[in-house]
Amino acid sequence: MNLTIGPLAETHERSRFSSGVEALDRWFHEQAGQSQRKRRTTVWVATEPSHPTVPLGYYSLAPFHVAFDHAPEALRKKLPPEPLYVALIARLAVATDARGRGLGGLLLIDAAKRALQASLQVPTHGVVVHAKDANAASFYRHYGFLPFPDDTLHLYAVVTEQVDMTLC
Repeated sequence: MNLTIGPLAETHERSRFSSGVEALDRWFHEQAGQSQRKRRTTVWVATEPSHPTVPLGYYSLAPFHVAFDHAPEALRKKLPPEPLYVALIARLAVATDARGRGLGGLLLIDAAKRALQASLQVPTHGVVVHAKDANAASFYRHYGFLPFPDDTLHLYAVVTEQVDMTLC
C-alpha cells in the first residue's frame, strides 16, 4: 500500500472521512483541527499520493501521565515513585472503504515510531491507549501492547529503540 502519513492540514477533506464510529468521525470532522491548533494533540492523517486530500485514516497523539502506583511494573521499573509520562494514542481510526488493507497497523506503527522519536527529545516511558472495547484491545495486543493489570482496555507498550521491531 502506497501511503503518505503527515500532519493534519486545512486541505484534508475531513468531512469525507467515515470510520463507522460516530465519536471518532465527529471528533475528526469537528474538533481535530482545533485540538491540533491549541497544541492539545498532534493529528496524523494517512492519504494516498494520488488523492492527497482524502483521509483514509488518522491517529492523534497527546501527552499523558500515569500514576506510579497504577503503572505496570514494566513501565515503572527502576524509577522513583512519581507520575510516569507517556504518549497517549488518543484516537485511531480507518475509513470504512480502506479497511482490510492493514492501514490500522501501519498507523499504529507510525504512532509508535513518532512517540519513540519524541521520547529522545522529551523523555517518556511508553505509549498508552484506552481501547474502546474488547475488539480494539485485541488489535493493540496483536501489535505487542500489554494490558494494565487492573484494566484490560487500558494498554501500554514500553518505548525503547526496539519499538519498531516489537510492533512490526
